[in-house]
Amino acid sequence: MISSFHERIREPDATYISPRLMSEQLETSLSGLSRMMDLHRNTLRNPRSEALQSKLRDLARIMDRAETMLGSHDRALYWFRNQSLADYGGSTPQELVEGGHLAAVSAYLDDVEAGALG
Repeated sequence: MISSFHERIREPDATYISPRLMSEQLETSLSGLSRMMDLHRNTLRNPRSEALQSKLRDLARIMDRAETMLGSHDRALYWFRNQSLADYGGSTPQELVEGGHLAAVSAYLDDVEAGALG
């Protein structure tokens, strides 16, 4: 079963995540997406690139989990951009991702799911 978020970022009639559709879901430009994922903007020109797809999959997991936990795409995007996380020096999830700490965001969501945080 494909989640609602993954359905919105899947390249039509293909087996990979669309950088364009991901940037639309995050309400950012393609260059903003490449900066967020610390990739050269030209990398987005090859959407089948494994380096690109790996980072898009990781980011999609975060956003999909946030949508599920918060109940809507808008709430998940607001959380991603604006919610400071005290355990991570007050950084937002987006700032953590931009700093290469996507695993920290995933760990935070694990803790919330386990009831350790809120």
